Amino acid sequence: MRIANAEVNGRQTVVASLKNGEWVDLAKSHVIAPAGTWSIQQLMDSGQWTTESFQRAVESGPVLDQPVELRAPFSRPGQIIALARNYTAHAKESTLPIPHEPIFFSKSKLP
Repeated sequence: MRIANAEVNGRQTVVASLKNGEWVDLAKSHVIAPAGTWSIQQLMDSGQWTTESFQRAVESGPVLDQPVELRAPFSRPGQIIALARNYTAHAKESTLPIPHEPIFFSKSKLP
């Protein structure tokens, strides 16, 4: 299952994918979506983002019959933690040695 910020008919919302490829509108489930919530960040900040409430929202939310345009999960992340040369082909194309241990790096938001 994937969770994504999305645009549906010009409206910002949060969706979850089902196994059959359909999307459920979590913001319209009213289980984890307080009024005005339309992004993953807002759901997380609301304090209502639990495994149980998420499952109930997926089960009760309406399945969308309109096209879903996916959006970035977080518009302004405070910090990004990434893995350098995380697969062999990428390491080879960079002409750098393949690492034996993970190489992490981060990018922080500047004030």
